[in-house]
Amino acid sequence: MGLFDKIFKVDESRLSNIKLTSEEAFIAIMFSAIEADQTVAREELQALGYILSRFKGLGTMTPPQFQNLVDRFTKIIRREGVGTLVAAAKTTLAQGMRETAFANAVEIVLADGIVDPKEKEFLEKLQVTLCSLT
Repeated sequence: MGLFDKIFKVDESRLSNIKLTSEEAFIAIMFSAIEADQTVAREELQALGYILSRFKGLGTMTPPQFQNLVDRFTKIIRREGVGTLVAAAKTTLAQGMRETAFANAVEIVLADGIVDPKEKEFLEKLQVTLCSLT
């Protein structure tokens, strides 16, 4: 049992099938934060747009490319769970970007002014996962 299994439910057999670029990995963490409470608030989507506009390389995606990525992430979360998406993202997310990804995930969760218990649990697990030395 690995670190991800202890923190998030991870389907290890599916993990190797999920290939992400470093930019996609960053977006996957942000999307996971939006999905944490299984409710997508308008303010969370606005926060995501603002975050993506601040980072070079992330804002160059066309709307259809971004929609395809969102659809892909949604399917992964529905089939394998948010933990598998986070684990896949961590494998390609640069060490130096992990804390930044966590801070931006917090920004997304706080965007609607409500921290649901599921969101709180997600952030606690995400912090341990992303900010661990492994």
